[in-house]
Amino acid sequence: MAAQEPLHVKTPLRDSMALSKVAGTSVYLKMDSSQPSGSFKIRGIGHLCKTKAEQGCKHFVCSSGHTSIVKELKETLSAKPGAIVLSVGGGGLMCGVVQGLQEVGWEDVPIIAMETFGAHSFHAAIKEGKLVTLPKITSVAKALGVNTVAAQTLKLFYEHPIFSEVISDQEAVAAIEKFVGMYGLN
Repeated sequence: MAAQEPLHVKTPLRDSMALSKVAGTSVYLKMDSSQPSGSFKIRGIGHLCKTKAEQGCKHFVCSSGHTSIVKELKETLSAKPGAIVLSVGGGGLMCGVVQGLQEVGWEDVPIIAMETFGAHSFHAAIKEGKLVTLPKITSVAKALGVNTVAAQTLKLFYEHPIFSEVISDQEAVAAIEKFVGMYGLN
């Protein structure tokens, strides 16, 4: 099993001319919708399963970690990024990205953590300075929504430059529609 390839594939990093023009700086898109599963989540789960299988484990209950995204960015980009923008649900993606940034020596690269109102447990925790449980997920972003963000996610807020941004469902849907239109994704 040790020689087996990871379950995830290296995905394209696209230079977005349209978003770069709007932002006034270079914007790159890590196209993890190209994963066999259509999601970034296979990275962390696949790595964990492979590691545990090598240790003899036969049954798995997995959480995610996504350091490989940052390692691929390091291999592809000629310079470190000015920031990384990602969505936050429970925090697995962000925790893995922070770990990846630490592993490649990019500890100063800030993360812009995006949530929608009604699924903003990370933002609520930051505001209160402790874990907060939302009474209910009211956002249309149900797949991202968790009532309480992972404790490690809040801890990393105090250890790494992370900026929390919360937008409306309407803004999120409009951005997705525009993005899909620009890049022909489905």
